[in-house]
Amino acid sequence: MISKFYKLLKRICVGMMLAVMPVLMTSPLVVGAVAPEKPQYQKEWESRPVDKGVVLMRKHGIFFADQLLNVNVLKIQPLAGSIRFHLGYVPTGRVKTSEMCRKAGAIAGINGGYFRMETGGAISFLKVGGKTINAFGRKISDHQAIETGAVVIGSNGRLRIEPSRDDAEYEKDANAVDVMVAGPLLINDGKLLPLPPHGRHPRSGLGITGNGEILMVTVDGRTPQSQGLTYKEMQSLMDSLDCEYAINLDGGGSTTLWVNLDGGRVINKPCDNGKFDEEGERPVANCLMVLSSKK
Repeated sequence: MISKFYKLLKRICVGMMLAVMPVLMTSPLVVGAVAPEKPQYQKEWESRPVDKGVVLMRKHGIFFADQLLNVNVLKIQPLAGSIRFHLGYVPTGRVKTSEMCRKAGAIAGINGGYFRMETGGAISFLKVGGKTINAFGRKISDHQAIETGAVVIGSNGRLRIEPSRDDAEYEKDANAVDVMVAGPLLINDGKLLPLPPHGRHPRSGLGITGNGEILMVTVDGRTPQSQGLTYKEMQSLMDSLDCEYAINLDGGGSTTLWVNLDGGRVINKPCDNGKFDEEGERPVANCLMVLSSKK
């Protein structure tokens, strides 16, 4: 009877050991071992006032669950009485966004539309101060797949984003003092628009929220520290920032956000030098600037 008891007890012990062994073999039970720390990134936006009605928001962290990005958002409050918008440009050649902003005494500025890398000059319709700078006689049907939107500034210095129109319409429109055709248009009147496929790259964007705030947005890319976005992901980001209207601007190595802080500096990490720093700014053909109406 006793021997049967011991045999039963032995079977129970062996069974328990067999059940526990896989757990023991796969569990890191080394005394004193510490799991490696994951890199720590910002969970919340940090913000800093730039001027009356103008705030800079920054975040280097995880977006879309698993994507590491460095994002800067310049937020301009609606109807800020001392603020107006203006397009800066050079008719030929290329100049850095930061240089155009400094020369104009700007509060801030972001790179603008598409241009010729070799010779400069916009490749889409551009009008500044009521004067047509670059026109190609294009109708909407002639526009490239990415030229689906436009940034339009009226005589009061206020800005709107709209679907692009025929070049001739903009030339005749006296109320459209500054016009920059760009794109693709990401969001129109709250509707997320269909977009052509495009890989992850640095992005520049402009948005208008439901309460009228203007957002200048840069997302860095082409580095391990910031992976960049597709058009669709940029659309999702602008949507998450409550934009009712949003347009994609020229990106890649052109992506630059300059702000008049600490004597004026580039805030994002332009990638033309292949490094994650502020020194890789690319000369461009035009930019969008925030100016004080007092100047």
